[in-house]
Amino acid sequence: MTQQLKKLEEKLANLEKGNAEKARKIKEQIKKIKEYNKEYNKKYYREKRKAQIQAKAKAKKESKQATAACVVCGKSFIPHNSLSKCCSDECREIYKRKYQKEYAKTEAGKAYRKRYRQTETYKEVRKRYAQSEKGKLSLKKYAQSEKGKAALKRYFEKRKENGYKSLKETEREQLPETN
Repeated sequence: MTQQLKKLEEKLANLEKGNAEKARKIKEQIKKIKEYNKEYNKKYYREKRKAQIQAKAKAKKESKQATAACVVCGKSFIPHNSLSKCCSDECREIYKRKYQKEYAKTEAGKAYRKRYRQTETYKEVRKRYAQSEKGKLSLKKYAQSEKGKAALKRYFEKRKENGYKSLKETEREQLPETN
């Protein structure tokens, strides 16, 4: 732009002697170029100053930031906000599961679980799981385990107490007696 401006000024100096109309047009062009340069410079320096201020604010913020220790792995990190307790998504997931297990042991957690198990949603989910391959395998393993055997025993004892007959007793009644 400055080279173009210099050429126009030289042309103007040569024309001022002879042609006034051409000189006036060249003066207008020079004026427009100077105004453009002035606006461009204002904009450029404004943006440059804004970037400097932002960089300074960021550096100040980083210097003031306190580091926190992750509650899962103990690694220090810069928290995103005052509630951040974990350094990464993996640690956040581990912490979430640990918190959920602790909540499930409380009275509120037990009450929530009881209410949820009475919903239709739970019954549908449970039914789909029991019909899936994974569910069938899981139930089979549970029935063969000590814990599963004890639960089945308690279940059938409770049925007897309530007056239900076992399958074997029902079959015996249906068989004819032989002497």
